[in-house]
Amino acid sequence: MLCFFGSIIAQESDSLIQKPYDTLKNQYKNLEYTNPKSAKIYAEALFSKAKKEENALEEHSALLLKASSESYFGNMDASLKLSLIHISEPT
Repeated sequence: MLCFFGSIIAQESDSLIQKPYDTLKNQYKNLEYTNPKSAKIYAEALFSKAKKEENALEEHSALLLKASSESYFGNMDASLKLSLIHISEPT
């Protein structure tokens, strides 16, 4: 059952990275406070897409959204680490 659920999430993520960057960011913003778990999925899809396409600007945007999500869930260490990655990587 767990393997099946993991494959559904992977398929969802694969389909999300086909969407334009603006769509992923807008969906994140729409869900950020009403459904933060789903918003985090959009941030992760944005990061995957940007990494795959070697788009540094969008990759950094995704890192900030992921950091915001971690902060929302109270994971301050993870949030700070993501923020530091954003700051320390060259653009």
